[in-house]
Amino acid sequence: MENNRYKKGIEIRKSLGVYGEDGLSGSYTEFEDIAPHHSKSIVEYCFGTCWDQGLLDHKTREMLVVAAAAAQDLPEEVETHTRGLMNQGVASGEVIEAIVSLCPYIGFPKTNHALRAAKKAIESN
Repeated sequence: MENNRYKKGIEIRKSLGVYGEDGLSGSYTEFEDIAPHHSKSIVEYCFGTCWDQGLLDHKTREMLVVAAAAAQDLPEEVETHTRGLMNQGVASGEVIEAIVSLCPYIGFPKTNHALRAAKKAIESN
């Protein structure tokens, strides 16, 4: 079962278009040399388990991750998953509107940080 979750996680990461052609760039390769089990768990659990539940599409999951990352003030994650959203066909304006909609709940500073990160992703796309 574990190997199947890993394979499914790689497949999902590839489909998002932000983790390289092999689906392994980003946090996976960043930590593979110092924490290989952690790197593998990112693929297996986050993508091969959580992202493979079937009821939500990848656009919705990416939007949820952007919102959660913005709420936690994690601009690198906002940037990465903004790219994923755009790769799933979401217009840049929709991403910006979603982030601005969070402002009453997460505050201006976190919203500003998320907007900067999204802008960076949009400009590099």
